Amino acid sequence: MINQENALVSIIVPIYGTEKYLKKCVDSIIKQTYRKLEIILVNDGSPDNSYTIMQEYQRNDVRVKIVNNSENLGLFRARLEGARVSNGDYLMFVDSDDYMGIDFVRLLVNAAESEQADIVKAQFVMEDSSRDYKYVYNYVRLNIVGNKTMFISKFLGAYNT
Repeated sequence: MINQENALVSIIVPIYGTEKYLKKCVDSIIKQTYRKLEIILVNDGSPDNSYTIMQEYQRNDVRVKIVNNSENLGLFRARLEGARVSNGDYLMFVDSDDYMGIDFVRLLVNAAESEQADIVKAQFVMEDSSRDYKYVYNYVRLNIVGNKTMFISKFLGAYNT
């Protein structure tokens, strides 16, 4: 088991064409209450101004690393490129059009440590700005056969923003 206070969390953010959302995403990572972070921004050949934004964050925060793919490799390979250069005890993947609450990483590390879990997955909220709604999803663990487990998405409800 990893000592929670010393565990480095590598957060890998593949980026392609999400300039509009990128600052909100990276700001939500930088402002985490859990501070021992390695923030890996993977420019997956993005055609917009995302790379310039990434460079700005790298200049202002020593925890930020940039991986620069010369062409678009796709989400899966971009994540692998980020994982390849990571040094963390834990890996976390965040999509560049998403953001997280200020205590998100600390709560996940606490859960991983207290449950001695290999994988921790959290609920998420999907915003529908066209209808001014937020949809809350959660994951329910189902035991299938023997040691195999499967997670399914369960819709919990919607509420106005």
